Amino acid sequence: LEINNAVINLPKEHEQNKVGKILSYMDHAITLHEEKKRQLERLKSALLQKMFANKSGYPVVRFEGFSDEWEERKLGDAVSISSGVTGDATLQDGEYRLTRIESISQGTLNVARLGFTNKKPDQKYLLNLGDILYSNINSLSHIGKVALVDTTGIYHGINLLRFQMRNDVDSEFLFQRLNTTPMKNWAVSHANPAVSQASINQTELSKQPISLPTITEQQKIGSFFKQLDKTIALHQRKLDLLKEQKKGFLQKMFV
Repeated sequence: LEINNAVINLPKEHEQNKVGKILSYMDHAITLHEEKKRQLERLKSALLQKMFANKSGYPVVRFEGFSDEWEERKLGDAVSISSGVTGDATLQDGEYRLTRIESISQGTLNVARLGFTNKKPDQKYLLNLGDILYSNINSLSHIGKVALVDTTGIYHGINLLRFQMRNDVDSEFLFQRLNTTPMKNWAVSHANPAVSQASINQTELSKQPISLPTITEQQKIGSFFKQLDKTIALHQRKLDLLKEQKKGFLQKMFV
């Protein structure tokens, strides 16, 4: 086939039909996973608003067996808040890994976007599993973004705050709580704007009101959302794999 003096080699008709069916199947599978992922994300968004207590002290949706009013406290009573250590911004690699603002830009701890230092930080800066990193210096739209530490061997870098749970606070629960619209709106409304970025004072942040149920109910809620997040992530991985397979198939079939 020649179009505008360009020669295009086409396979035989039965081969074209076979390729078309395979591509159609792939596109259908991609569409199904995209829709399922969107449905789960909408479900999570709705439940984040309904499974955490409102001003009444009670959530709209609740697991069976729980009926007590949630206790209103200050964030500083639920966690200890600390700042990090400065790394070397010129390093592309180094002996010790540090978190930085971009490490949590997607709401998870991205180890591919860590900073570095060759000077060993004090042991107190070594992050623990279950710590929460909080963006308190960022553009206004990203203020209040959080990530749960799920990787060992990383130190707490500057420009992110570290939340360490008190004994009666579940980290997964608090992580999900901080992702709700009221908590994010509070962060934006209490940030001090500047020319290129805004910030929340650590003392002011510790005063943020937060409602907490019993530790047992916290763990139930935290576990539920953790499983929901895993399911969403599974569909995303399947999507990425299908798209990569389609790309590879197209490269092999059309030369």
